[in-house]
Formats: sequence, C-alpha cells, structure tokens
Amino acid sequence: MTVLKLLLASRKVQLALVAIAAVVLMKVFKLDEAMANDLADKIVTLVAIVIAGIAAEDVAAKLKNTEAELTKARK
Repeated sequence: MTVLKLLLASRKVQLALVAIAAVVLMKVFKLDEAMANDLADKIVTLVAIVIAGIAAEDVAAKLKNTEAELTKARK
C-alpha cells in the first residue's frame, strides 16, 4: 500500500494520469477525430517534456546530495 501512496504522490505519475484522463475525455465526448488526435499528441508531448524536466531536476538534486556527502566524508 505504501508503494501505491508513493506513486500517487509523484508529480510525474500525477501528470501522466492527467494526460490519460484528458485523452479519455476527448474520446468520451467524441471530438472531431482529427482535432482529437492533434490535441492528444500535443498533450502527450507536453506532459513528456514536463516529466523529463522533473526527472532531470530529481537527478540534479541527487547528484548534489551525493557530492555533499562525499565532501563530508573527505573531511
């Protein structure tokens, strides 16, 4: 259960769920097929870019913490 809570707390997972919901809603409300496909592509692309940015931010934070720990260990 804690794994599920951690996943739902993740900004990346939340963004992916919003993108999925948006695409499903477009299909439910039966938007024009060409417009729906174009909008779905744009939503998925935007969410992928934001998720990649968040992942890069996470990596940078971990590298900074690792570097700080190494500096402390050397002293």
